[in-house]
Amino acid sequence: MSAEELDRVIRNIAEGGGAQFDTHHRRKDGSLFDVRVNARAIRQNGRDYMVGVWHDITAEKTAAAEIRKLSLVIEQSPASVIITDLDCRIEYVNDTFTRNTGYARNEVLGKNPRMLKSGKTPATTYQSLWAALTHGETWTGEFINLDRLGNIQIESAVIVPLREPDGTISHYVAIKQDITAKREQELQLRKL
Repeated sequence: MSAEELDRVIRNIAEGGGAQFDTHHRRKDGSLFDVRVNARAIRQNGRDYMVGVWHDITAEKTAAAEIRKLSLVIEQSPASVIITDLDCRIEYVNDTFTRNTGYARNEVLGKNPRMLKSGKTPATTYQSLWAALTHGETWTGEFINLDRLGNIQIESAVIVPLREPDGTISHYVAIKQDITAKREQELQLRKL
């Protein structure tokens, strides 16, 4: 914390407000650790005191950094990532999904992924998908979907039930790769 910031915090406390800020404390061994300080001024027996309570937030900061890192992995993944609730309402899509489908996030949030259906994916694909998911198993397969402009998009997908620590399933996560070009190349090679 800079000298100016510390001066502002002390003024705020002296004026009767409280303050909360993060800083570092030093252990006996000289190493630093992160703390969150809550401080305020009190008057007791005609005297003014500053009371501060601090707690170690090292674990909290480490967890937040891990969450940020995992969030970036998902957001920057070359695969489309879709997270739905148990009623299959879309709660999250990453940037790759928006690029591949042409849909903006706000156009798909709250909707069912069936909005992408082309009618060309065999019914047995959906039957095997739901048989796996209702048994809490991961499903792998392919969809023939449509992008926002109505173009066919063949996707290789892995759909995983997301489990809470107690084992209950809270969401479904789909990780999909656009394999349209690959399938077209295979078709061209067969024609040769």
